Amino acid sequence: MKHAQKIFNSICLLVIFALFGCGSGSEQTTVEPPVGQQTFQEYITSQNFSGSVLIIQDGNTLLNQGFGFSDRSNAVNNSPDTIFRLASVTKQFTAMAIMILQERGLLSIDDMVSTHIVDYPNGEQITLKHLLTHTSGTPNFTALPEYNAARFQYHTPTELVAIFKDLPLDFTPGSRYSYSNSGYILLGLIIEQVSGQFYADFIEQEIFAVLGMDNSEYGSSDLGINNTAKGYKQDGRESDAIDMSVPYSAGALSSTLNDLYKWDQSFYQDALVSAATKAMIYTSSLNNYGLGWVINTNNYYHNGGIDGFSTYIGRDPSQNRLIVVLSNVERFPSTDLANHLATMIP
Repeated sequence: MKHAQKIFNSICLLVIFALFGCGSGSEQTTVEPPVGQQTFQEYITSQNFSGSVLIIQDGNTLLNQGFGFSDRSNAVNNSPDTIFRLASVTKQFTAMAIMILQERGLLSIDDMVSTHIVDYPNGEQITLKHLLTHTSGTPNFTALPEYNAARFQYHTPTELVAIFKDLPLDFTPGSRYSYSNSGYILLGLIIEQVSGQFYADFIEQEIFAVLGMDNSEYGSSDLGINNTAKGYKQDGRESDAIDMSVPYSAGALSSTLNDLYKWDQSFYQDALVSAATKAMIYTSSLNNYGLGWVINTNNYYHNGGIDGFSTYIGRDPSQNRLIVVLSNVERFPSTDLANHLATMIP
């Protein structure tokens, strides 16, 4: 498990720095390992953490608590029901939406992109599975010079795709792994094309409503209202006001600890898709990446970073374990905190 976590950490550091321009000009925060017989609460508080943490082991809740403030100017506490932007944890919901549509016979992950977006350049070489597993060679639009200005303006999905669609592929599809938010933007557009619904509506109706995730949503561009946490830079200033149409299906969803517990529990049932489809989701491709999750044996992980927020979810069905770390401080090392917390579980 420790080896898997090291692999995951390496991947996720690249994910965080690639996704949605989180830079505030400050150095990266670090977290220290726990010492002595610290409780979870004592350890988390000692790391100057702001956010909420959930730890489940063998089906038992070991911790479900907020730390610090969701709104510092008004001294509003974080709680298990505080809503945080999920950043790239969004990708597992986008992948699930694709698999729901596959089970309904409306698409196949082996379809070419050109089947659904007829004029997409190189679409006859790229499958939906390539997009899901970051093996499409599609340039990552959040790493492009155009992105920094684009992130503050409303974009339709088609306008987002136009930012990168005419660029040459970075490599032959299927030959390599390279994390690309662009692939998941394309998947969102395909979900809309196939379902006839807006991406946000499909996710909310077909996943959130089905699972009773009542405090989860396609993220609003406004923070600090309706129990939504404000995001902060590491120097304490409020984060930049990114327009949430830009992260879209690669990173625009928001949720809470309690709702993500419902999400985790749905994988122990056939609440959304069949056991066979869940097995496909948790089958690794290149670089240990499955469909919206990093995979190692029975350990499934993902994290994300976006302006003002840093997130992590990790689940180990063999131990009925779930660790969720949602921070409203950008570039906080949520993955490292989660890994240290895992070592403290009896």
